[in-house]
Amino acid sequence: MLQIATEMKIVAFDSECSRDIGLYCEMCTFGYAVANESFNIELSKQIFINASKPTGRSKKFCRTDYSKFKNAPRYKVVRSQIESALQKEDTIYVAHSPEVTFRYLCCMDRRNNLEPISCKVFDIHSIVRNYADIPSYGLSNIAKLFGIPYDSKESNVDVKTCIRILQYICKEENLSIEGLLEMCGKGAVVDSEVVYHSTLLKFKQERLQKYYDGKMPSGSKELEGKVFSMAESFEDQRIEIGFRIADFINHHGGKLTRKVSESNFFIWDGNIDSKRLESANLMADGTIRILTADELFMMNFER
Repeated sequence: MLQIATEMKIVAFDSECSRDIGLYCEMCTFGYAVANESFNIELSKQIFINASKPTGRSKKFCRTDYSKFKNAPRYKVVRSQIESALQKEDTIYVAHSPEVTFRYLCCMDRRNNLEPISCKVFDIHSIVRNYADIPSYGLSNIAKLFGIPYDSKESNVDVKTCIRILQYICKEENLSIEGLLEMCGKGAVVDSEVVYHSTLLKFKQERLQKYYDGKMPSGSKELEGKVFSMAESFEDQRIEIGFRIADFINHHGGKLTRKVSESNFFIWDGNIDSKRLESANLMADGTIRILTADELFMMNFER
């Protein structure tokens, strides 16, 4: 059967947030443009998302007028459109600040109990950095450096500028888009799954922080007066065990601290290079007891 070759497409995307406080955000726009291999833009679309009116720092930097997203559909309604834009076949994705957009998506997906979107994208800033010494990260400044017109009032100007920058560099270097991206290498690629992982880890660390702050309701009193610290990995790579440790200590009335010097017990992860283990070993004999997570869970409370 005769197979018709599919032309490679280029998709540039960008987002904007009306509220971005710590790990809470409200994405108000998602814009993207689709171009062919000749860099001709075939589609330009902005998706407006219902979000709060910008205040504070967000009010200063939010360029989209509130009237455009005040009564827009909620994220869950338009999310399928965003997913469709980010999961096209035979497509090269580029973006300015893709880590930020992926973090926004992660925050919104988590709030709506949605599965994360999988997408790999070339960071336009990394691409440009392989080509020229750039004094500023801003797209308007990059465009100015290359003599590319940049009109802030133009609809979807940032995503269109990303495509124009690629076109300019390919022409100057006499390269195809595939050749240019191959030259830039994997270091210019941002993977949404990596960003989602690090963002979700921050969510978990924020939740774990409540145990350190003593904001979790405690249960019995068997460990009352006893203070525990634990190895670094229980707050990172092994955070699920860290939750079990924190919940166990809290449930039995103990306290959790990051300061090994203030603790009576140190929960070790088996890593001899642990900085906190080093701090525990520097304590005076009899000051602190070192035990594993398993030993903690089997602890005799009368001792």
